[in-house]
Amino acid sequence: MGTETNQTLVLTPWMMNRVMLPSFDTLARFQFPDNLSAQEDVRLRATGLDPNGWFCVLHYREAGYEYWGARPNRDLNVENIVPVIQHVTKTLGGQVVRVGHRGMSPIPKIDGFFDLASAEDPAFLHAYAISRSRFFLELSPSGPYAFAIGFGVPLARCGAVAPSGSVDKRSIVLPQHVVGPDNKRVPLEDLLRLGLLEEGIIDRQLVKHGYRWEKNSVEEFKRAAKEMVQLTEDCPGWRDQKIQALPTNKPNKFEWPMPATISHRIIEYPDLAPNFGTAAPNC
Repeated sequence: MGTETNQTLVLTPWMMNRVMLPSFDTLARFQFPDNLSAQEDVRLRATGLDPNGWFCVLHYREAGYEYWGARPNRDLNVENIVPVIQHVTKTLGGQVVRVGHRGMSPIPKIDGFFDLASAEDPAFLHAYAISRSRFFLELSPSGPYAFAIGFGVPLARCGAVAPSGSVDKRSIVLPQHVVGPDNKRVPLEDLLRLGLLEEGIIDRQLVKHGYRWEKNSVEEFKRAAKEMVQLTEDCPGWRDQKIQALPTNKPNKFEWPMPATISHRIIEYPDLAPNFGTAAPNC
């Protein structure tokens, strides 16, 4: 005779990381409860954001965040941000909502740009804005992109220092360039094939051989924004969380260990950064 026992399986972050999540047939999504959604909807509309037009949420990392010091590979100057905002608002016909922290550099007034970085009690407002956005535009790696994954919002991770990204097939990752000692780029396909496109590997190992990161250009950021508009043509206005398709498949099992899977696309724009020529190091 056997005895019946209750068994609990705990999955830690290192056991179930971002490259494993796409292997699930069904993923749970965050959704705002009605009362909180109504409250944050009033706050978001009070900014002047056009409810009849689409918007993207913009985030990037600056060096002034009080809880984490400068990260040269990730920090961007505001001068590189303004042209991207203008491109989205004037060329692509959208609006831009910036999220971040109060210490972020001010941005001059631009029609169609709304800054939530200095909002009072920003946490729920930022999350709500992301949940209603057409897509999330990240120009350098930072934490808020996780809200886009949680709400099922398509995501562009630009300035990436690793190939990981979203679990949405309409999402893209645009890595920074790895430049060799001759100041020419290492082809992205070589970095991915050899598993070298990782911040720790570049900073701790390849730098010894004369390799370094080179940030994406403003033109690459603009191209990524345009690509996201094309990928999200089904969302011409504010995203409605309540009409997201419910999963039809409800499995009662999963494979362990979960296979590493990538559902997003890892991209580059060779015509905007054509300086190829360096082989990946054999190390």
